[in-house]
Amino acid sequence: MLLLLGLSLGACADEGSDSAADTSSSTVATSVSTTTTAAPTTTTTAPGLSDDSKLRFDGIGPIQVGMTLGQATAAVGKPVTVDPRYVLEGCAYATVQGGPEDLSFMVLRDNDTDPWRIVRVNVNEKSRIATLSGVRIGATEAEVKSTYSGPDKTGKVAVGQHTYVEQGHYITYDVDGPEGLLLLFETDGTKVTEFRSGEQGPVNYPEGCA
Repeated sequence: MLLLLGLSLGACADEGSDSAADTSSSTVATSVSTTTTAAPTTTTTAPGLSDDSKLRFDGIGPIQVGMTLGQATAAVGKPVTVDPRYVLEGCAYATVQGGPEDLSFMVLRDNDTDPWRIVRVNVNEKSRIATLSGVRIGATEAEVKSTYSGPDKTGKVAVGQHTYVEQGHYITYDVDGPEGLLLLFETDGTKVTEFRSGEQGPVNYPEGCA
């Protein structure tokens, strides 16, 4: 759905600014010599960004909501570029060269000469990425609600009707009000099919750039 046109502080410490802990799970380039005579083969991933990275309210790995694509590229050491298939006036989607799979970033700009700025992080159906609290694609609605509810949580969980899936829902977790950041899960009525986080306005767009 997110790419039709193209969550995070769980109380503040739960899904939020735990980027240091997340970055500590960085995957770095390694070289492995298969034999004593063969040339070594090298596997690389974006530093600090992999399938093991955890989605926060304010980003994932070293990439934070509010960064330009240039800043994001410098942060991960890999090109973060706009996908030309998903560009509308002032809105587009960007991905990191080399993955992780099914991870993308909504970017906005006011003018064609302005740099693209990341406003939301999208985790789609084939991704293995989880939130800091461990929720991932395939989790049940009950698991999402129980994860973000309880006496140790300061945020608000809300459930709304999905715009396009008759039995589906939007489950949101908000800790800082309408002008802040938001974590949102889309479901088919039973399980999570995709989720995202970032600035509340863009996160609530049902069609991505709309």
